[in-house]
Amino acid sequence: FNLAAERIDKCKKADIIGKSIFEVRSGIEEFGLVEVLRRVYHSGIPEEYPEKHYKDNALEAWYQNHVYKHPSGEIVAVFDDITDRHQAAEEILKSRQAL
Repeated sequence: FNLAAERIDKCKKADIIGKSIFEVRSGIEEFGLVEVLRRVYHSGIPEEYPEKHYKDNALEAWYQNHVYKHPSGEIVAVFDDITDRHQAAEEILKSRQAL
């Protein structure tokens, strides 16, 4: 969890490190990323997790993830918050439908 992740998720590294992903992100199972993390852990084959909406009691956003296994054996998820882009696309669609 780096400075970019702190900025994107609006939380501090100190509040995340050492906790279970299930504790930190209560909606992670429904989001579907856990299965990707497990597959990559066992196979070592990187995976792209396409854009998907995430929501829990503290956070709501659209994310894209790239998951890979680091040579140390750790699983890394590089994520991008694409909420602004997704909302802009929805607004364009709504304006076109209104015409």
